[in-house]
Amino acid sequence: GTALPFVIAADAAAIALGAGLISHGVYNGSNVHNTFQRIDSHNVKPEVGTIKPGSMEDFNPLTATNKQKGNYGEMSAFQNLLNNPIIKKAGYYLKQIGRKPPKTLDDKIVKGIDGLYENVNPNSKIKYIIDEAKFGSARLGKTKDGKQMSDGWLLGEKTNFNRILDYVNGDKKLAKKITKALEDNQVERILSKVDAHGNVKTVRLDANGHEIGVWP
Repeated sequence: GTALPFVIAADAAAIALGAGLISHGVYNGSNVHNTFQRIDSHNVKPEVGTIKPGSMEDFNPLTATNKQKGNYGEMSAFQNLLNNPIIKKAGYYLKQIGRKPPKTLDDKIVKGIDGLYENVNPNSKIKYIIDEAKFGSARLGKTKDGKQMSDGWLLGEKTNFNRILDYVNGDKKLAKKITKALEDNQVERILSKVDAHGNVKTVRLDANGHEIGVWP
């Protein structure tokens, strides 16, 4: 997408923090665990995150269960996509839609899409971002509908389980709008790789769920 022709003061301040937040394209979420309000730069109503304050600081990778690792990955990815100034400077002003991310490390695991965001930047051709979060060495899985994040998996090619429709809580109108954008190449799908320290690396995926480069 095309970035808007002005600099956001909050973004500049975040960048001024230097390596404490970002180093070589990797976002350190541990420094923003208590930052719940996304920067509002387009007269969009500020969005408040749903993560319970303090819940991420309780994470211990040495003793965490698989459920806690999965939830930590999703929460870290959520924080990164809403707060990372590099993503905003690349023209992505994201608003989370559909099912909310986990609030605590012990929330029940919900299968399907991990994150779906609308890009509210009117100057960008990309309208939506679909995210899959993986903690540690976890990889995209293979299912009856194909590889995770592929078109077949998103739309339920074999099982008729439409994961986009499921994620937006059965809102058929919104699901149809997102599917149309997917067909028109206005959707980008990404994989958020989260390590034990909360660092998030995002990579771009193609229609088959294969990694094709760094995102954004």
